[in-house]
Amino acid sequence: MIGGSLQLLSKSIPPEERDQRHLRNAVEAVARGAKLASQLLSFARRQTLQPRAINLGRVMRGMDDLLRRSLGEAVEIETIISGGLWTTYVDPTQVETALLNLAVNARDAMGGRGKLTIEAGNAWLDENYAAQHVEVKAAST
Repeated sequence: MIGGSLQLLSKSIPPEERDQRHLRNAVEAVARGAKLASQLLSFARRQTLQPRAINLGRVMRGMDDLLRRSLGEAVEIETIISGGLWTTYVDPTQVETALLNLAVNARDAMGGRGKLTIEAGNAWLDENYAAQHVEVKAAST
Protein backbone atom coordinates (compact mmCIF):
# COMPACT_ATOMS: atom_id res chain seq x y z
CA MET A 1 0.00 0.00 0.00
CA ILE A 2 2.73 2.47 0.96
CA GLY A 3 4.91 1.43 -1.98
CA GLY A 4 2.03 1.85 -4.42
CA SER A 5 1.19 5.29 -3.02
CA LEU A 6 4.81 6.39 -3.37
CA GLN A 7 4.92 5.17 -6.96
CA LEU A 8 1.73 7.09 -7.78
CA LEU A 9 3.18 10.19 -6.16
CA SER A 10 6.36 9.87 -8.23
CA LYS A 11 4.30 10.13 -11.43
CA SER A 12 3.09 13.58 -10.41
CA ILE A 13 6.60 14.99 -9.87
CA PRO A 14 8.82 15.92 -12.83
CA PRO A 15 11.73 13.45 -13.28
CA GLU A 16 14.40 16.13 -12.83
CA GLU A 17 13.06 17.21 -9.44
CA ARG A 18 15.23 16.52 -6.40
CA ASP A 19 12.16 15.05 -4.70
CA GLN A 20 12.22 12.16 -7.19
CA ARG A 21 15.45 10.94 -5.57
CA HIS A 22 13.81 11.04 -2.16
CA LEU A 23 10.81 9.11 -3.50
CA ARG A 24 13.08 6.46 -5.07
CA ASN A 25 14.87 6.08 -1.74
CA ALA A 26 11.52 5.70 0.02
CA VAL A 27 10.31 3.08 -2.48
CA GLU A 28 13.57 1.15 -2.04
CA ALA A 29 13.24 1.38 1.75
CA VAL A 30 9.69 -0.02 1.57
CA ALA A 31 10.95 -2.92 -0.57
CA ARG A 32 13.79 -3.64 1.88
CA GLY A 33 11.38 -3.47 4.80
CA ALA A 34 8.99 -5.89 3.11
CA LYS A 35 11.85 -8.30 2.40
CA LEU A 36 13.08 -8.08 6.00
CA ALA A 37 9.56 -8.61 7.35
CA SER A 38 9.21 -11.66 5.13
CA GLN A 39 12.52 -13.02 6.39
CA LEU A 40 11.52 -12.45 10.01
CA LEU A 41 8.16 -14.15 9.48
CA SER A 42 9.89 -17.03 7.74
CA PHE A 43 12.26 -17.38 10.67
CA ALA A 44 9.47 -17.18 13.23
CA ARG A 45 7.39 -19.84 11.47
CA ARG A 46 10.38 -22.09 10.87
CA GLN A 47 9.41 -22.53 7.24
CA THR A 48 10.94 -25.39 5.33
CA LEU A 49 14.22 -24.66 3.63
CA GLN A 50 14.23 -23.94 -0.08
CA PRO A 51 17.86 -24.46 -1.07
CA ARG A 52 19.12 -23.68 -4.56
CA ALA A 53 22.43 -23.01 -6.24
CA ILE A 54 23.43 -19.37 -5.64
CA ASN A 55 26.36 -17.05 -6.07
CA LEU A 56 27.09 -16.22 -2.43
CA GLY A 57 29.15 -13.18 -3.40
CA ARG A 58 26.19 -11.71 -5.27
CA VAL A 59 23.90 -12.31 -2.28
CA MET A 60 26.40 -10.63 0.04
CA ARG A 61 26.83 -7.64 -2.28
CA GLY A 62 23.03 -7.33 -2.49
CA MET A 63 22.87 -7.03 1.30
CA ASP A 64 25.40 -4.21 1.51
CA ASP A 65 22.86 -1.39 1.82
CA LEU A 66 20.66 -3.33 4.26
CA LEU A 67 23.67 -4.07 6.48
CA ARG A 68 24.86 -0.45 6.43
CA ARG A 69 21.41 0.85 7.38
CA SER A 70 20.91 -1.83 10.04
CA LEU A 71 24.28 -1.31 11.72
CA GLY A 72 24.36 2.48 11.60
CA GLU A 73 26.96 5.01 10.54
CA ALA A 74 29.28 4.32 13.46
CA VAL A 75 30.11 0.85 12.13
CA GLU A 76 32.40 0.65 9.12
CA ILE A 77 31.70 -2.43 7.01
CA GLU A 78 34.28 -4.08 4.78
CA THR A 79 33.16 -6.98 2.59
CA ILE A 80 35.80 -9.21 1.03
CA ILE A 81 34.67 -11.75 -1.53
CA SER A 82 37.36 -14.04 -2.90
CA GLY A 83 37.59 -14.49 -6.64
CA GLY A 84 36.37 -17.82 -7.97
CA LEU A 85 33.92 -18.32 -5.12
CA TRP A 86 32.19 -21.67 -5.59
CA THR A 87 28.48 -21.89 -6.27
CA THR A 88 26.72 -22.68 -3.00
CA TYR A 89 23.61 -24.83 -2.53
CA VAL A 90 21.66 -23.08 0.25
CA ASP A 91 18.42 -21.31 1.04
CA PRO A 92 19.28 -17.68 0.18
CA THR A 93 16.77 -16.27 2.69
CA GLN A 94 18.37 -18.26 5.49
CA VAL A 95 21.85 -17.06 4.47
CA GLU A 96 20.68 -13.44 4.46
CA THR A 97 18.99 -13.84 7.84
CA ALA A 98 22.06 -15.51 9.35
CA LEU A 99 24.41 -12.84 7.98
CA LEU A 100 22.19 -10.01 9.24
CA ASN A 101 21.96 -11.62 12.69
CA LEU A 102 25.73 -12.12 12.87
CA ALA A 103 26.36 -8.52 11.80
CA VAL A 104 23.92 -7.11 14.38
CA ASN A 105 25.46 -9.29 17.10
CA ALA A 106 28.94 -8.10 16.08
CA ARG A 107 27.79 -4.46 16.24
CA ASP A 108 26.37 -5.02 19.71
CA ALA A 109 29.55 -6.78 20.84
CA MET A 110 31.68 -3.81 19.73
CA GLY A 111 29.50 -1.28 21.50
CA GLY A 112 27.83 0.11 18.39
CA ARG A 113 30.99 1.43 16.75
CA GLY A 114 34.02 -0.02 15.03
CA LYS A 115 34.89 -1.96 11.90
CA LEU A 116 33.18 -5.17 10.79
CA THR A 117 34.90 -7.26 8.15
CA ILE A 118 32.82 -9.92 6.39
CA GLU A 119 34.81 -12.29 4.22
CA ALA A 120 33.73 -15.16 1.97
CA GLY A 121 36.17 -17.62 0.47
CA ASN A 122 36.43 -21.24 -0.54
CA ALA A 123 37.65 -23.84 1.94
CA TRP A 124 38.29 -27.54 1.50
CA LEU A 125 37.87 -29.55 4.69
CA ASP A 126 40.18 -32.52 4.13
CA GLU A 127 40.81 -35.61 6.26
CA ASN A 128 43.64 -33.89 8.16
CA TYR A 129 41.35 -31.02 9.21
CA ALA A 130 38.51 -33.44 10.06
CA ALA A 131 40.84 -35.50 12.26
CA GLN A 132 41.52 -32.38 14.36
CA HIS A 133 37.84 -31.36 14.55
CA VAL A 134 35.56 -34.24 15.49
CA GLU A 135 32.39 -32.35 14.47
CA VAL A 136 33.63 -32.09 10.85
CA LYS A 137 33.29 -34.75 8.21
CA ALA A 138 35.96 -34.63 5.50
CA ALA A 139 34.80 -33.60 2.04
CA SER A 140 34.93 -36.38 -0.51
CA THR A 141 37.02 -35.85 -3.60
